[in-house]
Amino acid sequence: SEAAQLEAEFNAAVAEVSAIKFELGAVEKLRFYGLFKQATKGDNAFEGRPGYLDPVGGAKWDAWASRRGLSRLDAAKLYLGLLKARDRGWRPNTLNLEEDATSTAAAFGADRPAHGADGSFGGREAPR
Repeated sequence: SEAAQLEAEFNAAVAEVSAIKFELGAVEKLRFYGLFKQATKGDNAFEGRPGYLDPVGGAKWDAWASRRGLSRLDAAKLYLGLLKARDRGWRPNTLNLEEDATSTAAAFGADRPAHGADGSFGGREAPR
């Protein structure tokens, strides 16, 4: 399905960003982080922002909070777009994409819809 393919592409993009994280600047890392958290967890809580003793945690919380209201599906698409804009030659491994989509769908629960009516990934977390 289209949602399973998007999830497989998203998982491939997450693996790629993890592999290149030392090449990314702080602003790029925060953009990817905010979109990743929104795509995998949905909106963050309004309370609980780390304080001034944890500036990195605060920056991460802000990056995620800036995506509040964005559907999980749209956040995944933006994550993919951000990676493709940074590395125009990047493409997910299409040789194993169908297999990855099937295993991702199984990991997310094949008995449940691939995404919710609100465009979310159905309340399921991406496998790590």
